[in-house]
Amino acid sequence: MKKSKINTSYLLKPEMVTNSDAQHPTTIKATHQNRSSTMTVQPQYGGVLRIADTWSFPTNMGVPGRQNVGAPSLEPIVEHFFRVDREGKLIPHLIEFWEYSEDGLHLTLHLRKGIKFHDGTEFDAEAAKWNLIKGREFKGTLKGILSIDAIDKYTILLNMKNYDNIFLSQLAVSSGFVHSPTAYKTYGEEYCAVHPVGTGPFKFVSYKPDVSIISQRFDDYWQKGKPYLDKIEMLYVKDIKTGVDMLRSGEADVAVNINGRSATSLLSEGYIISKLPGIMEALLPDSLNSDSPLTDKRVRQAMEYAIDRPAIVKALGYGYFALTQLATEAVYGYNPEIEGRPYNTYKAKKLLKEAGYPDGFKTKLIGGDATELPAIFAAIKANLADVGIEAEIEIADAALWKDYRANRPWHNASLLGHYPIDPNFLFTFLDFHTKREYGQTSVLRNFDDIINAALQARDYDTLVKNTQRIVKHLFDEAIVIPITVDPAIAAASTKVHDVGYFEAHLRIWTPWNAWIEH
Repeated sequence: MKKSKINTSYLLKPEMVTNSDAQHPTTIKATHQNRSSTMTVQPQYGGVLRIADTWSFPTNMGVPGRQNVGAPSLEPIVEHFFRVDREGKLIPHLIEFWEYSEDGLHLTLHLRKGIKFHDGTEFDAEAAKWNLIKGREFKGTLKGILSIDAIDKYTILLNMKNYDNIFLSQLAVSSGFVHSPTAYKTYGEEYCAVHPVGTGPFKFVSYKPDVSIISQRFDDYWQKGKPYLDKIEMLYVKDIKTGVDMLRSGEADVAVNINGRSATSLLSEGYIISKLPGIMEALLPDSLNSDSPLTDKRVRQAMEYAIDRPAIVKALGYGYFALTQLATEAVYGYNPEIEGRPYNTYKAKKLLKEAGYPDGFKTKLIGGDATELPAIFAAIKANLADVGIEAEIEIADAALWKDYRANRPWHNASLLGHYPIDPNFLFTFLDFHTKREYGQTSVLRNFDDIINAALQARDYDTLVKNTQRIVKHLFDEAIVIPITVDPAIAAASTKVHDVGYFEAHLRIWTPWNAWIEH
Protein backbone atom coordinates (compact mmCIF):
# COMPACT_ATOMS: atom_id res chain seq x y z
CA MET A 1 0.00 0.00 0.00
CA LYS A 2 1.26 3.42 -0.88
CA LYS A 3 1.64 5.52 2.26
CA SER A 4 0.67 9.17 2.40
CA LYS A 5 3.24 11.76 3.27
CA ILE A 6 3.79 11.90 7.02
CA ASN A 7 3.02 15.14 8.83
CA THR A 8 4.35 15.22 12.40
CA SER A 9 2.63 18.46 13.43
CA TYR A 10 -0.87 17.12 13.93
CA LEU A 11 -3.05 17.00 16.99
CA LEU A 12 -1.51 17.15 20.44
CA LYS A 13 1.87 15.81 19.38
CA PRO A 14 4.12 16.78 22.30
CA GLU A 15 7.84 17.06 22.51
CA MET A 16 9.55 13.74 23.15
CA VAL A 17 8.77 12.43 26.62
CA THR A 18 11.18 9.83 27.93
CA ASN A 19 10.40 9.57 31.66
CA SER A 20 14.03 10.55 32.23
CA ASP A 21 13.38 11.27 35.91
CA ALA A 22 13.66 7.56 36.68
CA GLN A 23 16.65 7.82 39.04
CA HIS A 24 16.34 11.39 40.18
CA PRO A 25 14.89 12.83 43.38
CA THR A 26 11.21 13.63 43.33
CA THR A 27 10.08 17.25 43.54
CA ILE A 28 6.88 17.49 45.54
CA LYS A 29 4.89 20.61 44.75
CA ALA A 30 2.08 22.09 46.78
CA THR A 31 -0.69 20.43 44.76
CA HIS A 32 -2.18 18.58 47.73
CA GLN A 33 -3.97 20.09 50.68
CA ASN A 34 -1.86 19.77 53.82
CA ARG A 35 1.50 19.81 51.98
CA SER A 36 2.18 23.48 52.19
CA SER A 37 5.64 23.90 50.71
CA THR A 38 7.80 22.75 47.83
CA MET A 39 10.55 20.39 48.91
CA THR A 40 13.00 18.06 47.22
CA VAL A 41 13.16 14.65 48.86
CA GLN A 42 14.75 11.35 47.92
CA PRO A 43 12.22 8.53 47.40
CA GLN A 44 12.75 5.48 49.58
CA TYR A 45 12.62 1.89 48.41
CA GLY A 46 10.53 -0.86 49.97
CA GLY A 47 7.20 -1.16 51.70
CA VAL A 48 3.67 -2.23 50.87
CA LEU A 49 1.07 0.29 49.66
CA ARG A 50 -2.50 -0.61 50.60
CA ILE A 51 -5.28 1.19 48.74
CA ALA A 52 -8.92 0.90 49.86
CA ASP A 53 -11.32 1.60 46.99
CA THR A 54 -15.09 1.38 46.57
CA TRP A 55 -14.85 0.77 42.79
CA SER A 56 -15.44 -2.88 41.92
CA PHE A 57 -12.61 -4.69 40.19
CA PRO A 58 -12.92 -5.25 36.42
CA THR A 59 -14.26 -8.69 35.57
CA ASN A 60 -11.82 -9.26 32.68
CA MET A 61 -8.42 -8.06 33.83
CA GLY A 62 -6.15 -9.70 31.27
CA VAL A 63 -8.14 -9.52 28.02
CA PRO A 64 -7.61 -6.56 25.62
CA GLY A 65 -10.58 -4.25 25.30
CA ARG A 66 -12.56 -5.78 28.15
CA GLN A 67 -11.67 -3.37 30.99
CA ASN A 68 -13.74 -0.35 31.93
CA VAL A 69 -15.08 0.59 35.37
CA GLY A 70 -12.60 -0.43 38.04
CA ALA A 71 -9.66 -0.24 35.65
CA PRO A 72 -7.57 1.92 38.05
CA SER A 73 -7.00 -1.23 40.08
CA LEU A 74 -5.05 -2.61 37.08
CA GLU A 75 -2.71 0.36 36.74
CA PRO A 76 0.15 -1.26 38.70
CA ILE A 77 0.07 -4.34 36.43
CA VAL A 78 -1.10 -3.34 32.94
CA GLU A 79 -0.01 -0.14 31.16
CA HIS A 80 -1.39 1.99 28.32
CA PHE A 81 0.01 3.13 25.01
CA PHE A 82 -0.61 6.74 26.16
CA ARG A 83 -1.41 8.76 29.22
CA VAL A 84 -3.36 12.04 29.53
CA ASP A 85 -2.42 15.12 31.54
CA ARG A 86 -4.81 17.36 33.46
CA GLU A 87 -5.48 19.53 30.38
CA GLY A 88 -6.45 16.56 28.24
CA LYS A 89 -3.18 16.54 26.30
CA LEU A 90 -1.56 13.25 25.37
CA ILE A 91 1.64 11.91 26.90
CA PRO A 92 3.31 8.94 25.15
CA HIS A 93 3.94 6.03 27.49
CA LEU A 94 4.62 2.66 25.85
CA ILE A 95 5.33 4.52 22.62
CA GLU A 96 7.99 7.17 21.98
CA PHE A 97 6.08 9.31 19.47
CA TRP A 98 3.45 9.11 16.75
CA GLU A 99 2.77 10.55 13.30
CA TYR A 100 -0.35 11.06 11.20
CA SER A 101 -0.44 11.15 7.41
CA GLU A 102 -1.63 14.33 5.73
CA ASP A 103 -5.12 12.93 5.23
CA GLY A 104 -5.31 11.63 8.82
CA LEU A 105 -6.08 8.09 7.64
CA HIS A 106 -2.72 6.51 8.48
CA LEU A 107 -1.29 6.62 11.99
CA THR A 108 2.25 5.49 12.74
CA LEU A 109 3.15 4.51 16.31
CA HIS A 110 6.85 4.28 17.21
CA LEU A 111 7.17 1.95 20.21
CA ARG A 112 9.64 2.18 23.05
CA LYS A 113 12.43 -0.38 22.99
CA GLY A 114 13.52 -2.54 25.90
CA ILE A 115 10.07 -3.13 27.42
CA LYS A 116 9.25 -6.60 28.72
CA PHE A 117 6.03 -8.25 29.78
CA HIS A 118 6.01 -9.96 33.15
CA ASP A 119 6.37 -13.34 31.43
CA GLY A 120 9.73 -12.24 29.98
CA THR A 121 8.50 -11.74 26.41
CA GLU A 122 9.13 -8.49 24.57
CA PHE A 123 6.73 -5.66 23.86
CA ASP A 124 7.24 -5.11 20.14
CA ALA A 125 5.27 -4.37 16.97
CA GLU A 126 3.64 -7.79 16.82
CA ALA A 127 2.54 -7.54 20.46
CA ALA A 128 1.15 -4.04 19.94
CA LYS A 129 -0.66 -5.13 16.77
CA TRP A 130 -2.20 -8.14 18.53
CA ASN A 131 -3.50 -6.00 21.39
CA LEU A 132 -5.21 -3.51 19.10
CA ILE A 133 -6.76 -6.16 16.86
CA LYS A 134 -7.90 -8.22 19.84
CA GLY A 135 -9.26 -5.12 21.57
CA ARG A 136 -11.18 -4.18 18.43
CA GLU A 137 -13.33 -7.31 18.90
CA PHE A 138 -14.83 -5.82 22.06
CA LYS A 139 -14.27 -2.08 21.96
CA GLY A 140 -16.40 0.02 19.64
CA THR A 141 -13.88 2.78 20.20
CA LEU A 142 -11.34 0.73 18.20
CA LYS A 143 -13.68 -0.08 15.32
CA GLY A 144 -12.18 2.77 13.33
CA ILE A 145 -9.07 0.66 12.67
CA LEU A 146 -9.27 -0.96 9.23
CA SER A 147 -5.96 -2.81 9.40
CA ILE A 148 -2.54 -2.72 11.07
CA ASP A 149 0.85 -3.22 9.44
CA ALA A 150 4.05 -4.03 11.35
CA ILE A 151 6.58 -1.78 9.58
CA ASP A 152 9.53 -3.03 11.59
CA LYS A 153 10.15 -4.53 15.03
CA TYR A 154 9.17 -1.34 16.87
CA THR A 155 6.85 0.48 14.42
CA ILE A 156 3.23 -0.16 13.48
CA LEU A 157 1.01 1.58 10.93
CA LEU A 158 -2.72 1.88 11.66
CA ASN A 159 -4.94 2.33 8.62
CA MET A 160 -8.09 4.13 9.71
CA LYS A 161 -11.64 4.45 8.38
CA ASN A 162 -11.60 8.15 9.18
CA TYR A 163 -9.73 10.68 11.26
CA ASP A 164 -10.96 11.82 14.65
CA ASN A 165 -8.87 13.34 17.37
CA ILE A 166 -10.20 11.32 20.29
CA PHE A 167 -8.89 8.03 18.93
CA LEU A 168 -5.44 8.42 20.50
CA SER A 169 -6.96 9.50 23.79
CA GLN A 170 -8.88 6.22 23.83
CA LEU A 171 -5.50 4.49 23.88
CA ALA A 172 -4.80 6.29 27.16
CA VAL A 173 -7.70 4.64 28.97
CA SER A 174 -9.32 1.20 28.92
CA SER A 175 -8.99 0.78 25.12
CA GLY A 176 -5.23 1.18 25.41
CA PHE A 177 -4.32 -1.45 28.00
CA VAL A 178 -1.49 -3.68 26.71
CA HIS A 179 -1.36 -7.38 27.62
CA SER A 180 1.03 -10.22 26.82
CA PRO A 181 -0.15 -12.05 23.68
CA THR A 182 2.05 -15.00 24.62
CA ALA A 183 0.27 -15.44 27.95
CA TYR A 184 -3.13 -15.25 26.25
CA LYS A 185 -2.20 -17.80 23.57
CA THR A 186 -0.60 -20.11 26.13
CA TYR A 187 -3.21 -20.08 28.90
CA GLY A 188 -6.39 -18.89 27.17
CA GLU A 189 -8.91 -16.15 27.80
CA GLU A 190 -10.58 -17.63 30.87
CA TYR A 191 -7.25 -17.88 32.71
CA CYS A 192 -5.96 -14.47 31.62
CA ALA A 193 -9.21 -12.79 32.62
CA VAL A 194 -8.15 -13.20 36.25
CA HIS A 195 -4.36 -13.50 35.78
CA PRO A 196 -3.30 -10.32 33.94
CA VAL A 197 0.19 -10.21 32.40
CA GLY A 198 1.27 -6.70 31.48
CA THR A 199 4.33 -4.44 31.34
CA GLY A 200 3.59 -2.53 34.53
CA PRO A 201 5.89 -1.77 37.46
CA PHE A 202 4.22 -4.57 39.45
CA LYS A 203 3.37 -8.12 38.41
CA PHE A 204 0.24 -9.98 39.35
CA VAL A 205 0.30 -12.17 42.48
CA SER A 206 -3.29 -12.93 43.44
CA TYR A 207 -6.92 -11.96 42.96
CA LYS A 208 -9.86 -12.53 45.30
CA PRO A 209 -13.21 -11.29 43.93
CA ASP A 210 -14.55 -8.35 45.91
CA VAL A 211 -11.56 -8.61 48.28
CA SER A 212 -8.17 -7.79 46.78
CA ILE A 213 -5.76 -7.64 43.86
CA ILE A 214 -2.16 -8.04 45.01
CA SER A 215 0.91 -7.32 42.89
CA GLN A 216 4.65 -7.27 43.62
CA ARG A 217 7.64 -5.34 42.27
CA PHE A 218 8.70 -6.19 38.71
CA ASP A 219 12.50 -6.01 38.71
CA ASP A 220 12.77 -5.72 34.91
CA TYR A 221 10.46 -2.69 34.66
CA TRP A 222 11.46 -0.41 31.78
CA GLN A 223 11.67 2.81 33.83
CA LYS A 224 15.07 2.23 35.40
CA GLY A 225 15.23 2.58 39.17
CA LYS A 226 11.47 2.15 39.52
CA PRO A 227 9.19 1.16 41.12
CA TYR A 228 10.08 2.02 44.69
CA LEU A 229 7.54 -0.16 46.49
CA ASP A 230 7.80 -3.90 47.08
CA LYS A 231 4.10 -4.57 46.76
CA ILE A 232 0.70 -2.95 46.13
CA GLU A 233 -2.52 -4.29 47.61
CA MET A 234 -5.75 -3.04 46.01
CA LEU A 235 -8.45 -3.61 48.63
CA TYR A 236 -12.12 -3.51 47.68
CA VAL A 237 -14.45 -1.95 50.25
CA LYS A 238 -18.22 -1.88 49.93
CA ASP A 239 -18.74 1.59 51.36
CA ILE A 240 -16.91 4.85 51.99
CA LYS A 241 -17.03 4.54 55.77
CA THR A 242 -15.15 1.23 55.67
CA GLY A 243 -12.37 2.70 53.55
CA VAL A 244 -12.05 5.76 55.79
CA ASP A 245 -12.00 3.60 58.93
CA MET A 246 -9.25 1.44 57.39
CA LEU A 247 -7.18 4.55 56.66
CA ARG A 248 -7.57 5.82 60.21
CA SER A 249 -6.75 2.45 61.78
CA GLY A 250 -3.66 1.96 59.61
CA GLU A 251 -5.14 -0.99 57.68
CA ALA A 252 -4.88 1.12 54.50
CA ASP A 253 -2.48 3.85 53.40
CA VAL A 254 -4.83 5.44 50.86
CA ALA A 255 -8.64 5.63 50.70
CA VAL A 256 -10.05 6.30 47.24
CA ASN A 257 -13.46 7.60 46.13
CA ILE A 258 -14.41 9.01 49.50
CA ASN A 259 -17.01 11.75 49.93
CA GLY A 260 -16.54 15.40 50.78
CA ARG A 261 -17.76 15.02 54.35
CA SER A 262 -15.12 12.38 55.08
CA ALA A 263 -12.43 14.36 53.26
CA THR A 264 -13.11 17.46 55.35
CA SER A 265 -12.77 15.46 58.55
CA LEU A 266 -9.62 13.67 57.38
CA LEU A 267 -8.03 16.94 56.26
CA SER A 268 -8.50 18.37 59.75
CA GLU A 269 -6.79 15.25 61.13
CA GLY A 270 -3.71 15.82 58.99
CA TYR A 271 -4.28 13.42 56.10
CA ILE A 272 -3.35 14.40 52.53
CA ILE A 273 -6.32 15.12 50.25
CA SER A 274 -6.28 15.14 46.45
CA LYS A 275 -9.32 15.68 44.27
CA LEU A 276 -10.64 16.31 40.78
CA PRO A 277 -14.09 17.11 39.42
CA GLY A 278 -15.54 13.61 39.35
CA ILE A 279 -19.12 12.81 38.40
CA MET A 280 -21.45 15.30 36.75
CA GLU A 281 -25.16 15.10 37.49
CA ALA A 282 -27.27 16.47 34.62
CA LEU A 283 -30.89 16.18 33.47
CA LEU A 284 -31.58 15.01 29.93
CA PRO A 285 -35.14 16.10 29.05
CA ASP A 286 -37.18 14.24 26.43
CA SER A 287 -36.64 16.45 23.41
CA LEU A 288 -37.66 13.82 20.86
CA ASN A 289 -41.39 13.30 21.27
CA SER A 290 -43.37 16.14 19.70
CA ASP A 291 -46.29 15.80 22.12
CA SER A 292 -44.04 16.34 25.14
CA PRO A 293 -43.90 19.83 26.67
CA LEU A 294 -40.15 19.28 27.01
CA THR A 295 -39.75 19.47 23.24
CA ASP A 296 -40.13 23.25 23.54
CA LYS A 297 -36.80 24.89 24.28
CA ARG A 298 -38.49 27.54 26.44
CA VAL A 299 -39.85 24.83 28.74
CA ARG A 300 -36.42 23.29 29.19
CA GLN A 301 -34.95 26.72 29.89
CA ALA A 302 -37.74 27.38 32.39
CA MET A 303 -36.89 24.15 34.22
CA GLU A 304 -33.29 25.24 34.49
CA TYR A 305 -34.23 28.65 35.90
CA ALA A 306 -36.55 26.91 38.38
CA ILE A 307 -33.83 24.72 39.90
CA ASP A 308 -31.97 26.23 42.86
CA ARG A 309 -28.60 24.52 42.34
CA PRO A 310 -26.73 26.38 45.11
CA ALA A 311 -29.38 25.25 47.60
CA ILE A 312 -29.07 21.65 46.38
CA VAL A 313 -25.30 21.79 46.81
CA LYS A 314 -25.68 23.21 50.32
CA ALA A 315 -28.14 20.48 51.24
CA LEU A 316 -25.89 17.74 49.91
CA GLY A 317 -23.05 18.98 52.06
CA TYR A 318 -19.32 18.85 51.57
CA GLY A 319 -17.54 18.69 48.25
CA TYR A 320 -20.31 19.19 45.71
CA PHE A 321 -20.47 22.33 43.62
CA ALA A 322 -23.13 23.74 41.32
CA LEU A 323 -22.77 23.38 37.56
CA THR A 324 -24.03 26.09 35.24
CA GLN A 325 -22.81 24.62 31.95
CA LEU A 326 -21.92 21.15 30.75
CA ALA A 327 -18.17 21.68 31.20
CA THR A 328 -16.35 22.62 34.39
CA GLU A 329 -13.44 25.06 34.53
CA ALA A 330 -11.13 22.06 34.88
CA VAL A 331 -11.62 20.88 31.28
CA TYR A 332 -10.96 22.44 27.88
CA GLY A 333 -14.65 22.59 26.93
CA TYR A 334 -15.42 25.24 29.53
CA ASN A 335 -16.86 28.32 27.83
CA PRO A 336 -16.26 31.57 29.78
CA GLU A 337 -18.86 33.39 27.65
CA ILE A 338 -21.70 31.43 29.28
CA GLU A 339 -23.19 33.23 32.27
CA GLY A 340 -25.58 30.42 33.12
CA ARG A 341 -29.24 30.44 34.16
CA PRO A 342 -29.30 31.25 37.86
CA TYR A 343 -32.25 30.36 40.05
CA ASN A 344 -35.09 32.71 39.03
CA THR A 345 -38.71 31.62 39.43
CA TYR A 346 -39.98 34.80 37.73
CA LYS A 347 -38.12 34.00 34.51
CA ALA A 348 -39.18 30.37 34.75
CA LYS A 349 -42.88 31.24 34.99
CA LYS A 350 -42.56 33.81 32.21
CA LEU A 351 -41.02 31.25 29.84
CA LEU A 352 -43.66 28.66 30.72
CA LYS A 353 -46.42 31.17 29.94
CA GLU A 354 -44.80 32.04 26.61
CA ALA A 355 -44.61 28.33 25.77
CA GLY A 356 -48.33 27.87 26.49
CA TYR A 357 -48.07 26.31 29.96
CA PRO A 358 -49.05 29.12 32.36
CA ASP A 359 -50.36 26.57 34.87
CA GLY A 360 -47.45 24.18 34.40
CA PHE A 361 -47.67 20.51 33.41
CA LYS A 362 -46.93 17.00 34.65
CA THR A 363 -43.62 15.26 34.01
CA LYS A 364 -41.32 12.60 35.46
CA LEU A 365 -37.77 12.47 36.86
CA ILE A 366 -35.96 9.15 36.31
CA GLY A 367 -32.67 8.12 37.89
CA GLY A 368 -30.61 5.07 38.79
CA ASP A 369 -30.07 4.08 42.39
CA ALA A 370 -27.32 6.30 43.87
CA THR A 371 -26.44 7.56 47.33
CA GLU A 372 -27.45 11.20 46.93
CA LEU A 373 -30.13 10.75 44.26
CA PRO A 374 -33.20 10.91 46.55
CA ALA A 375 -31.98 14.21 48.03
CA ILE A 376 -31.26 15.68 44.59
CA PHE A 377 -34.61 14.59 43.17
CA ALA A 378 -36.54 15.80 46.23
CA ALA A 379 -35.02 19.26 45.86
CA ILE A 380 -35.64 19.41 42.09
CA LYS A 381 -39.22 18.24 42.56
CA ALA A 382 -39.87 20.98 45.12
CA ASN A 383 -38.27 23.62 42.89
CA LEU A 384 -40.34 22.60 39.86
CA ALA A 385 -43.53 22.60 41.95
CA ASP A 386 -42.88 26.25 42.81
CA VAL A 387 -43.40 27.16 39.13
CA GLY A 388 -46.33 24.78 38.53
CA ILE A 389 -44.50 21.72 37.18
CA GLU A 390 -45.62 18.53 38.91
CA ALA A 391 -42.83 15.93 38.76
CA GLU A 392 -43.22 12.23 39.54
CA ILE A 393 -40.01 10.50 40.71
CA GLU A 394 -38.90 7.08 39.46
CA ILE A 395 -35.83 5.43 41.03
CA ALA A 396 -34.85 2.60 38.68
CA ASP A 397 -33.14 -0.54 39.94
CA ALA A 398 -29.86 -1.60 38.32
CA ALA A 399 -31.47 -3.69 35.55
CA LEU A 400 -34.06 -1.07 34.61
CA TRP A 401 -31.50 1.72 34.72
CA LYS A 402 -29.23 -0.23 32.38
CA ASP A 403 -32.20 -0.62 30.05
CA TYR A 404 -32.86 3.12 30.11
CA ARG A 405 -29.23 3.76 29.30
CA ALA A 406 -29.20 1.29 26.43
CA ASN A 407 -32.51 1.44 24.57
CA ARG A 408 -35.62 2.11 26.66
CA PRO A 409 -37.20 5.43 25.57
CA TRP A 410 -38.66 7.83 28.04
CA HIS A 411 -41.64 10.07 27.29
CA ASN A 412 -42.23 13.50 28.82
CA ALA A 413 -39.52 12.77 31.36
CA SER A 414 -35.95 13.70 32.22
CA LEU A 415 -33.16 11.26 33.06
CA LEU A 416 -30.64 12.25 35.69
CA GLY A 417 -27.43 11.12 34.02
CA HIS A 418 -24.14 10.49 35.82
CA TYR A 419 -21.08 11.28 33.73
CA PRO A 420 -17.39 11.00 34.63
CA ILE A 421 -15.62 14.25 33.73
CA ASP A 422 -12.73 13.36 31.46
CA PRO A 423 -9.90 15.86 30.82
CA ASN A 424 -10.53 15.12 27.14
CA PHE A 425 -13.96 16.70 27.28
CA LEU A 426 -15.12 15.21 23.99
CA PHE A 427 -15.31 11.86 25.81
CA THR A 428 -17.82 13.31 28.26
CA PHE A 429 -19.75 15.09 25.57
CA LEU A 430 -20.12 12.05 23.32
CA ASP A 431 -22.08 10.32 26.09
CA PHE A 432 -24.82 12.82 25.29
CA HIS A 433 -24.52 12.64 21.53
CA THR A 434 -24.23 8.95 20.69
CA LYS A 435 -26.52 6.00 21.26
CA ARG A 436 -23.87 4.41 23.44
CA GLU A 437 -25.47 5.92 26.52
CA TYR A 438 -28.48 8.19 26.76
CA GLY A 439 -28.40 9.91 23.40
CA GLN A 440 -30.98 7.76 21.64
CA THR A 441 -33.80 9.90 23.01
CA SER A 442 -32.23 13.33 23.45
CA VAL A 443 -32.22 15.18 20.18
CA LEU A 444 -29.09 17.27 19.69
CA ARG A 445 -30.30 19.58 17.01
CA ASN A 446 -28.52 20.94 13.97
CA PHE A 447 -24.94 20.93 15.06
CA ASP A 448 -23.30 17.91 13.47
CA ASP A 449 -21.06 20.40 11.71
CA ILE A 450 -19.79 21.69 15.07
CA ILE A 451 -19.21 18.15 16.33
CA ASN A 452 -17.31 17.19 13.20
CA ALA A 453 -15.21 20.34 13.43
CA ALA A 454 -14.18 19.40 16.98
CA LEU A 455 -13.42 15.79 16.04
CA GLN A 456 -11.41 16.88 13.01
CA ALA A 457 -9.34 19.53 14.84
CA ARG A 458 -5.61 19.02 14.23
CA ASP A 459 -4.28 21.30 16.97
CA TYR A 460 -5.17 21.90 20.59
CA ASP A 461 -6.35 25.52 20.24
CA THR A 462 -8.78 24.60 17.47
CA LEU A 463 -10.03 21.66 19.53
CA VAL A 464 -10.70 23.96 22.49
CA LYS A 465 -12.49 26.55 20.36
CA ASN A 466 -14.76 24.04 18.65
CA THR A 467 -15.56 22.18 21.87
CA GLN A 468 -16.55 25.47 23.50
CA ARG A 469 -18.95 25.97 20.57
CA ILE A 470 -20.55 22.60 21.37
CA VAL A 471 -21.00 23.56 25.03
CA LYS A 472 -22.53 26.90 24.01
CA HIS A 473 -25.02 25.18 21.70
CA LEU A 474 -26.03 22.72 24.41
CA PHE A 475 -26.56 25.64 26.78
CA ASP A 476 -28.50 27.83 24.33
CA GLU A 477 -30.87 24.99 23.48
CA ALA A 478 -31.04 23.68 27.08
CA ILE A 479 -30.61 20.19 25.64
CA VAL A 480 -28.86 19.15 28.84
CA ILE A 481 -29.58 20.76 32.22
CA PRO A 482 -26.44 20.50 34.39
CA ILE A 483 -27.06 20.28 38.13
CA THR A 484 -24.01 19.46 40.26
CA VAL A 485 -20.53 17.97 40.23
CA ASP A 486 -19.43 15.41 42.79
CA PRO A 487 -15.63 15.53 43.18
CA ALA A 488 -13.46 12.43 43.05
CA ILE A 489 -11.44 12.48 46.28
CA ALA A 490 -8.59 10.42 47.69
CA ALA A 491 -7.05 10.64 51.17
CA ALA A 492 -3.61 9.38 52.11
CA SER A 493 -1.30 9.06 55.05
CA THR A 494 1.40 11.73 55.26
CA LYS A 495 3.98 8.98 54.81
CA VAL A 496 2.71 8.25 51.29
CA HIS A 497 4.12 10.17 48.32
CA ASP A 498 3.53 10.49 44.57
CA VAL A 499 0.67 8.02 44.22
CA GLY A 500 -0.99 10.34 41.70
CA TYR A 501 -4.62 9.52 42.43
CA PHE A 502 -6.98 12.26 41.18
CA GLU A 503 -4.21 14.60 40.10
CA ALA A 504 -4.72 14.39 36.33
CA HIS A 505 -7.40 11.80 35.52
CA LEU A 506 -10.12 9.82 37.30
CA ARG A 507 -8.75 6.46 36.15
CA ILE A 508 -5.03 7.04 35.73
CA TRP A 509 -2.45 7.24 38.51
CA THR A 510 1.32 6.66 38.89
CA PRO A 511 2.14 3.45 40.81
CA TRP A 512 5.77 3.46 39.58
CA ASN A 513 6.37 6.80 41.34
CA ALA A 514 4.65 5.89 44.62
CA TRP A 515 6.78 5.46 47.73
CA ILE A 516 6.42 5.33 51.49
CA GLU A 517 8.53 6.91 54.21
CA HIS A 518 9.87 4.32 56.62
